[in-house]
Amino acid sequence: RMVMHDLRSPLLSISNMSATLTAIDPTTAVGDGEVVEMVGAMATCSELMEHIVSDMLDFERISSGRLVLVRAPFALDVLLRKVRATFAGLAAAKGVDLRVAPLPPELEPAQALVFGDARRIQQCLNNGVSNAIKFTDPGGVVEISATPLLAEEAAAEDEAAGEEGEDAGSASGTDADAEDR
Repeated sequence: RMVMHDLRSPLLSISNMSATLTAIDPTTAVGDGEVVEMVGAMATCSELMEHIVSDMLDFERISSGRLVLVRAPFALDVLLRKVRATFAGLAAAKGVDLRVAPLPPELEPAQALVFGDARRIQQCLNNGVSNAIKFTDPGGVVEISATPLLAEEAAAEDEAAGEEGEDAGSASGTDADAEDR
């Protein structure tokens, strides 16, 4: 069910953007900014769906707790714009104003190369934004924002999560780390 929800959102966005492109004046140049933005958003949605299908093919790895997160640098501002582009059509169709808040000074584009699994972060953001649009009344606003987390705060949160994880165990009831030892 979750996978169907994950696929439905970008598919609806592609559908809305293609309907918008179909309604554009035929004399509009392909290089027009609005056309380029919509085609780019459609490509992002298609890429997202491809990743979701790949995840389904790796379901055994996911369900066994062996999903590998790829920690690599990525541009935060680009990721946030991709998320907005993915859902702009859906938000517009519902009458919801979808915004990306300006990055705080510490995360401005020149400095906003962050480390993490961009694909998984985008998947989480997509789910959150999709739900936010779904549960926001027409005329409402959904805003995507980022807040920096200092290394010391991140370490403390990781430590606290580790302690909680030791008490709670894993969702499958096994200790995947112990199996690897």
